[in-house]
Amino acid sequence: MRLRRGFALLVAIASSAIAWTVVPHAAAQDPDFENGVSVLFTMAGEDVRFRQLPEPGVPFGYVVTIAEPANRVTWFTDRPVRDAGTVSLKSFLRAWGPVGFHRDPPNAVIEITDGVDQSSVPATIENPRLRTDGALVFRATLLDETTPPKEAPSVSAFIDADDGSKEGSKEGSTWPMPKFRFVVDLGTP
Repeated sequence: MRLRRGFALLVAIASSAIAWTVVPHAAAQDPDFENGVSVLFTMAGEDVRFRQLPEPGVPFGYVVTIAEPANRVTWFTDRPVRDAGTVSLKSFLRAWGPVGFHRDPPNAVIEITDGVDQSSVPATIENPRLRTDGALVFRATLLDETTPPKEAPSVSAFIDADDGSKEGSKEGSTWPMPKFRFVVDLGTP
């Protein structure tokens, strides 16, 4: 009996895997932002450094350098319309200004891991750019008195694109996903 259940489970898993790879994913539609869907992005990388800015009146300003950023940024929408995908880091950075992040920097949580300890740093992210050596550099203004480590081997940043303009709505956002996709598509070779 136990052998039959194990075999049945193996067949079910194999069938699901085959169906997943054979059946094409339906084309994703742009989420309906008027009905409270928000978009989040994740970036990752290795070898991160924080350098505090010596600006009076801005005690929580840092320059963050990720020496080896991942080449892809993952995006996903929140319920009720669940959708996800990836975009190249270069395309994501190219879309930064056109979608309004220069004008209104997004909130983020920068998750720093050193293999043993983990710390979360809530911040806004501004002016991200790739240096000629491939490092990703951006300004982070911390949202609380958290003191980040000076350096760590691994980092992930979770960026919330919700601009907060739908006051009173359910976690809503008017973030321009169609505009983002248009800007990204323009840069695709």
